[in-house]
Amino acid sequence: MAPRLLLLDRDGTLNRTLGRRPPNRPDELQLLPGVRETLQRYLAEGWLPVLITNQAGVAFGYIDEEQLQLLHRRLEELLAYVLPPSIPASNTPTPGWPTTAATRHVASPGPA
Repeated sequence: MAPRLLLLDRDGTLNRTLGRRPPNRPDELQLLPGVRETLQRYLAEGWLPVLITNQAGVAFGYIDEEQLQLLHRRLEELLAYVLPPSIPASNTPTPGWPTTAATRHVASPGPA
């Protein structure tokens, strides 16, 4: 059976934002309360967490792709989970992101 995908945004869903901006450096990244434990419950139930996140900071040049990858590695350390490859960062999410993630990870739809 194909895995069920748990599609996750990053800023404000998994980690704290810094006022009106997302963290731009790994040392600024802090998980929101309960995120790690909740993720572990989903993993135990067979869900596959996948990060799909728009990152305007990359599009506007505040950070580059290398810095973004450093942020995501730090996120994995805090979560104690290695995230599978995600949808490439962009300024604006598109309606096709969930379909792209499902196709990439050969997932089955979960309950509505």
